[in-house]
Amino acid sequence: MKKPKNFWGIKPLDIKKPVKFNIPSFTMRNPRKRSHLPPFGDFDRDNVPNFKDCQPFDYRYQDNGEDLFELASKTTNEELQAQIASSKDKKLRKELTKNPNISDFIKGVLANDVDKVIRESVKRNQTDSYIPNFNITNWFGFDAVMKEIECYTQTPVDVILGILEVQDKREGDIVRISGYNNEIKNALKHYGFFEVPESVTWSERTRDLPGYIEFAKKGRDIKRGVHSLEEGKRNQDVRFMIDRDLKDKKLYDEWYNIYEGHIKGMPRGRVRAPRDPPSNHFGIYAFKNDEMLGGRMVKKMNHKISASYNAFPKEPKYLNEIAYAKMMEEAVEQDLPVVSLGKDTNFYGYHLSIGVYKSKAAFGFKPRPYNKTTSFLQRIYKFDKFQNPCMFFSYMTGPSCFVLQNNIFVQGDKKVKAKDYPAPGGVKVWNV
Repeated sequence: MKKPKNFWGIKPLDIKKPVKFNIPSFTMRNPRKRSHLPPFGDFDRDNVPNFKDCQPFDYRYQDNGEDLFELASKTTNEELQAQIASSKDKKLRKELTKNPNISDFIKGVLANDVDKVIRESVKRNQTDSYIPNFNITNWFGFDAVMKEIECYTQTPVDVILGILEVQDKREGDIVRISGYNNEIKNALKHYGFFEVPESVTWSERTRDLPGYIEFAKKGRDIKRGVHSLEEGKRNQDVRFMIDRDLKDKKLYDEWYNIYEGHIKGMPRGRVRAPRDPPSNHFGIYAFKNDEMLGGRMVKKMNHKISASYNAFPKEPKYLNEIAYAKMMEEAVEQDLPVVSLGKDTNFYGYHLSIGVYKSKAAFGFKPRPYNKTTSFLQRIYKFDKFQNPCMFFSYMTGPSCFVLQNNIFVQGDKKVKAKDYPAPGGVKVWNV
C-alpha cells in the first residue's frame, strides 16, 4: 500500500523565506531583548534553524569541522568566542586567552575565573594591565557574599560588562566596584548600579533644648523624658551623670559590662567599644538609685561632639531621649556647633537594623557622606539574606554635590512609609 504524501506530518523548512532571529551580542548589553535561538545558537550564522545549529556543542566547529582548540586561538567570531568562554573546559578557555583578537567583553568573561587560572592567563597572554582585581568575601563577616571588583583607570566598560555577565549566573548577594571612571559609572547606571559612599555620618547643628524639642520629630518624647525626671514623675528616681574624660575607670567598666551584654544580645551585634576607656571621650551615665542602667560614650572633637557607643535598656522609658537632650546641652555648654551620632556602614537591613535608621532620623539628624573621597558602584543581586525592606544611600546627582538619596528595596507586598526614612535628596522605593 502506498503511503500518503507527508506520512509523518513533517512540515518542510521553507529556506526561501528563512526564519529571522533577533540575536543580541550578549544578554548584558541588551537586557530587554530575549531571542528564541536553537539550543546551541546559530553556528552557521544564516539566521535559519537547521541541523547544524542543533548539534551538541563539542570540540568541532560545526561549519567546517576544524578542531575547536585551533579555532579558539585565532577566531574573530565573537559569538564563538563567547561560547568557548562560557564552556566548562578550562583548557579550551585558556587556549582562547592566546587569541590576539578576543574582545574586551570576552576578556571580562574570562577574567571572572573562580580559580584565578584563566584570569592570570588573560593578563599574561593579552599583556593587559587593566584587568580588574577581585575579592569575594562574606560581607561584614556574616553570611551574605560580596564581590569587590577593583578597576584601573584604563579598564574598558566592556571588560566590566563581561564580568557582570558571569556574575548573573554565580553565587553572590551584592557587588561593589571601586576605582571606576566616569564611562563605567554612566554605563552601569543602566544595569541597576548606584554610586554610594562607603559610610555615612548623622549630624545636625547644635540647638538649645527648646529649639531642639521643637525641631525633632521625637521632640515630644524628648520633652516628656526631661520632665519625667522631676519630683513625682515616673523617672524621679533616675539621675544622669557626666564623667569628664572618663576619669572614673570603675564606672566605665560597669558601663562596658552592660554594653557588652546589650550588643551580644542583638542578632548581628558586634562589640566595638574598647575594653579600656577611649581617649577624648566623656560618658553620659544613667542611674536608678545606686544601680547603673546604661550610658553613652561621646567623643569630643574640635568643632563637634559625636556619639560613639550606646547602651540603654527599654525600661525605664525615655532614657535614650534624655541622653539626646544631655548631648545637646553639653554641645551648647562647650560652644560646639555640631552634634553627630557617629559613623554608620551604608546599609540598613543586614549589618545595621532598620530601627537604627528610623531612630536617628526621628531625632532630627541628617545623613551625610563620612568620607567624601571614598565611593563605590553598588548593586544588590539577591535579597533573601537581607531584611525586608533594606536600604542604602546613594548620591543623587554625583559625588561633587554630596547630596544623599535613600533607596528602599521592598520585597513582595510589604508596605513602607517613605516619610519614616527621610534623606536630604529624597526617597525612592524599589519593588524587587
